[in-house]
Amino acid sequence: MENPPNVWLGLDFAPAKSVFYFPSDGGDCLPLRGPIQCQRVLEKVDLPIAMSKFGQKQALDVHGLHTEYVPHATFPHIYYPKSPEEKEKLRSDVVVYDIHGRAFKGILKDKFVIGAVFRNQPRKMPDRMILAIRLMRDLHFGNLNDVEPQYHHLKDTEIVKNYPNIVVLWHCDPNDPAQHTPVSDMARLHKVEDKIFFTGMLITEMFPTSRMNDVYNLFDVFFLSTSGEGFGIPTIEAMSSGIPCAVTSGTTTEELLLDDGQCGTPIRHIGNYNNPIGAWSVRRMMMDVYHAVEVLNMYYVNPELRAKHGEVGRKKVIEQYNWDTVGKKFDQLFTNLMEKP
Repeated sequence: MENPPNVWLGLDFAPAKSVFYFPSDGGDCLPLRGPIQCQRVLEKVDLPIAMSKFGQKQALDVHGLHTEYVPHATFPHIYYPKSPEEKEKLRSDVVVYDIHGRAFKGILKDKFVIGAVFRNQPRKMPDRMILAIRLMRDLHFGNLNDVEPQYHHLKDTEIVKNYPNIVVLWHCDPNDPAQHTPVSDMARLHKVEDKIFFTGMLITEMFPTSRMNDVYNLFDVFFLSTSGEGFGIPTIEAMSSGIPCAVTSGTTTEELLLDDGQCGTPIRHIGNYNNPIGAWSVRRMMMDVYHAVEVLNMYYVNPELRAKHGEVGRKKVIEQYNWDTVGKKFDQLFTNLMEKP
């Protein structure tokens, strides 16, 4: 079928009740393209449920649609903070891989680890993370030709001064066919190939859930340059593991990191008039690389703040973003729907 959503919109589900659990991962509007519009899907179903406060508000403000809200969730018993001793041992024992696929053991030991878990695809904008590391490198070595003069002061930040102590660890497939720009080539181009390592995850193979808690516990800070999230499951997994988060502002970032206690810091995007319109007429959020360095430095110099934000994030997951709590919300909504005539 050329346009399956059009066919789906023409189907009659009666007498069954229909539910649509929907994300919205960008600004301006819900995704739309010609006759294929999320608004029409939400108008058709009996119970539209937004998985974020952002999506719920956008549906109402832009499209005049009233929807329910139930957040996504994770498992606090699977993702949890390990002790400092356990983390130190992890860093000594773990094997990670460079951009050439070469294995290294213990390279994370005594380093400040900037980590991310993401699908290596255009929407996540890994190029912005690479540019943030390249900016630190240029500032550290005094290569200021490409640095805007008003940001030359960043060369005096501790994270830049101690650039050799920084390591980036990505849980993604460096050769993912979905990627826009080969991240390994970009790391070489920007001369940060010695900084970026991978966990060994491949898009074609299963990576055990049992190992994911170890991945998060290798991080000092979770850093994601996404251009927008429908929810942000890796973010709440990092929160559950007690890791502070630095994520591009906009879409769901503020509600996850700031509502009911701060557990991370939104990294500003460059402004709506500068942010591009992406596929399906949705506005993407371009992370400000300079502000990213400032935020990362804030966490670098302040282990007490890292610990505090980690504790708040863990508490929020236990109270709000766990499947026991979220499952009850779904159960109540479904029960109410079935009781309606």
